[in-house]
Amino acid sequence: MKKIFNFALYDFANSAFTTIIITFIFATYFAKEIAPNPVLGQAYWGWTIGITGFLIAINLFTFLVNSALSSNFFFIAAISFALFSNEPKEPTNFLSSFSKATF
Repeated sequence: MKKIFNFALYDFANSAFTTIIITFIFATYFAKEIAPNPVLGQAYWGWTIGITGFLIAINLFTFLVNSALSSNFFFIAAISFALFSNEPKEPTNFLSSFSKATF
């Protein structure tokens, strides 16, 4: 049991480290040093991360549909959505509610 707990701590720390490096350090390095200019570098980086996320989502969906986990996963996702989603008390659009909460 101790080995599993130690690996869980290692995996948690390693995931945070990788996330910080990819999100902040490498993205800034790519935008400032590799790309022709910082604005174009940020655009390239954003498109790269977006396309990568889309490809991962397609692969995950394909895996879930072709596995035995698919029915359980979709059932749990539907129940979670039903339990944890709520309607707003007054009709607002997303941007107005975001600006009220932020400023």
